[in-house]
Amino acid sequence: MKFQRASLREVQRYLNDIARSFIKKSGADSIAIYTCDVKTKLLYFLTSVGNDIYLKNAKILRLGRDIPVPTTSKRFPLLLKPGGKYKLFSNIPGRILIIPVVFNGDTIGILMVQFLNRKLNAEQISKINKESLMLGVCLHSYVILKTMSDEVTGLKMVDDINRIVVTELNPERLYNKMYEQVKTIVRVKNLRIDLYDREKNSLNPVFFIHNGKREDGHPQIIIGNSKILSEIFRRRKVMLSPEYKRLLKKFNRAELSSDMDVASFIALPLMIRDNFLGVLMCWDKYRKNIFTNSAVRFLKLMANQSAIAIYNARLFEQLNRAINDLTLLYQIAYHISSILSIDTLLKTAVDLIDSALGNLITTILIPDEKNEKLEIKAITKNVKIKPEFESVLLYRGIVGEAMKTKRLIYVADVEKDEKYVPAIDGIKSEIAIPLISGTKVLGVIDFQSNIKARFDLMTIDLLDDIAHRIATFLENAILYEKIEKSYTETIKALVLAMEVKDSYTRGHSERVTELAMKLAERIGIADGRKRLLYWAGLLHDIGKIGISEAILNKPGALDEFEFSEIKRHPVEGARMLEQIEGLKEVVPIIKHHHENFDGTGYPDGLKENEIPLESRILAVCDVYDALTTIRSYRKPFSSEGAMDIIESFSGNRLDLDIVKEFLKMMGRKKIIRGF
Repeated sequence: MKFQRASLREVQRYLNDIARSFIKKSGADSIAIYTCDVKTKLLYFLTSVGNDIYLKNAKILRLGRDIPVPTTSKRFPLLLKPGGKYKLFSNIPGRILIIPVVFNGDTIGILMVQFLNRKLNAEQISKINKESLMLGVCLHSYVILKTMSDEVTGLKMVDDINRIVVTELNPERLYNKMYEQVKTIVRVKNLRIDLYDREKNSLNPVFFIHNGKREDGHPQIIIGNSKILSEIFRRRKVMLSPEYKRLLKKFNRAELSSDMDVASFIALPLMIRDNFLGVLMCWDKYRKNIFTNSAVRFLKLMANQSAIAIYNARLFEQLNRAINDLTLLYQIAYHISSILSIDTLLKTAVDLIDSALGNLITTILIPDEKNEKLEIKAITKNVKIKPEFESVLLYRGIVGEAMKTKRLIYVADVEKDEKYVPAIDGIKSEIAIPLISGTKVLGVIDFQSNIKARFDLMTIDLLDDIAHRIATFLENAILYEKIEKSYTETIKALVLAMEVKDSYTRGHSERVTELAMKLAERIGIADGRKRLLYWAGLLHDIGKIGISEAILNKPGALDEFEFSEIKRHPVEGARMLEQIEGLKEVVPIIKHHHENFDGTGYPDGLKENEIPLESRILAVCDVYDALTTIRSYRKPFSSEGAMDIIESFSGNRLDLDIVKEFLKMMGRKKIIRGF
């Protein structure tokens, strides 16, 4: 047979045939054939032929410990008799002849030949030794082919890993592929991949296989808390079973509660140049010496290539995260930049943060008017705050500390922080960031999690950027509300001056405005238009300033001239306000709030949708307040009576749809005309 063209299986079959022939010629009862790892001096069972199967039960042996080391230089056999010092052979009947197979001065294999009843002299041993030469040649061929086969398998594995490096950027799929590749090198059911967290000086188990099954939820291990991991991290070299077991003996067992006391073990550092990424560990609880030189070599190659893949995957993950972070910052700026209501701005910001980050509780707190307490202005939906903590003293708790010191406060474990205020159940970590604009602290944005040490540096940087953006737009909203408040007070003073002339309508404008705003909210008018409606409600009768007090307070019915004077007030009001830049958009609403839906109103006889929506809303609310308050010429109607009249006006003087919503808002119970 030409071995150079034979397959590994064919050589092994031929080896068995030669072994059977050898038994017949030598008179032996059985033979066991082992290959030998030159560096580790481990013997691996290959095959056996004969009646006694005991020899093949020992799958892995160590030269010098389990069997004596033959004199390899002269390829001289050793004869072991029953009752010798080697426990492995103490119970084997008969005699065992150990014949080394030597190539280039190295023992590449061992033949163990058993003779149950036959005694051997030197001449017979020499003859048997010569007869074993063919077995040695065949075993040598097998070893060469096995080495080549392992090389091919290893190179294919390395090629597979290279393809993973190029194509696989999903960490979870990458870890699974790494496990599959390890199994092609050595059959293991236990594997873990831990990645190094530089901030916490810990190893985080990102992938854990135990007895062939995936397990999750294993905690991070601080490197200093495990002597084994400390040694791996310090040396950054492959660690095998002997070194592992030596460390187990050296260190106190109490320190090794998270380490693994196993039969076979290997730890491979995952390195990029001098950068330690983590460690890949494999182990077997029962089988010894499973990590051969060849296996270790290929596992090291795989670990090196996998480190590149992990590095690329982490870079890709960080890039995606950076893109998502920038997107969130843009969305926050885009959505809140034009919001001038403080409450709406803060609630919108919290909603955007929650939808993007999730698993966090976000709270924004603003000092009260007396600057004594921090009040919650916006918080993650469906979060229950303990009633006693709905507001906190200005400098109390972690948020108070951030407010006081004007700096970010991060508490990785709130149970260990005496400043922590337990306003929400189940919180483990918290970060509070002051909302600073210039030198002024406007409030605090607070993030809480039910996970200890939840916030890494990248997340903290993102949250800090979010706080800066919110602070910028919050300052604009605060400034606007101050201006708006001042503006409102000025307008109310103007309205009051007008109402002084008409004692019967005092408070009318504010009541109409309040009703109009509620109705607008029910109808679903946009915030910008509601703002215009608010100003229009306050100012809708401002034109009466130019009307005679005698006409305004006349106790009886108005004559034609007097009524024509009263009808001037929408136009007069519009003329007055169109000179004010900030109120130009309010002018059409005020001018047309006395138009009738059927076109019979004044001043321009507009009808239906020609009349501004805000004017139609004001018209309904104006009529209701006029009917339910005392006038110089009549007593007030009851609310139900007023609603009856308003309903009778629907479709002619008043917009039918708006009347319908108004009556629902007022809780009308009586059903008339299909309402």
